[in-house]
Amino acid sequence: MLELTPTARKTLDAYFTGKPKEPMRVVVVRGKDRARLSLQKDAKREDDVVLESAGYTFLIADRLYELAKPLTVDATVDGFDIRSSLVFQKDVKRREGVSCGGGCGGCSKCG
Repeated sequence: MLELTPTARKTLDAYFTGKPKEPMRVVVVRGKDRARLSLQKDAKREDDVVLESAGYTFLIADRLYELAKPLTVDATVDGFDIRSSLVFQKDVKRREGVSCGGGCGGCSKCG
């Protein structure tokens, strides 16, 4: 299941105005402070789960989908915010009181 919020739908509608609606892949990206889910345009692969919402097609690797479902895609001033049941290891370590010192340089505390 994937829910697209009204704000995300308006953002996608504005982006795709005058263009064909291309499939968007849900992927894990790593930033300097944490890993998160993001969207990128892509083509379907053999191991994908295909999700439809509000006339848009979302692709996600089946293994990732099993860990992350259900998904909610929202739009913020900083881009898309994808909420899921997926818990990244660094977020767990932060809740357990492990200090990671800011940058993720592979110290083995954060995964």
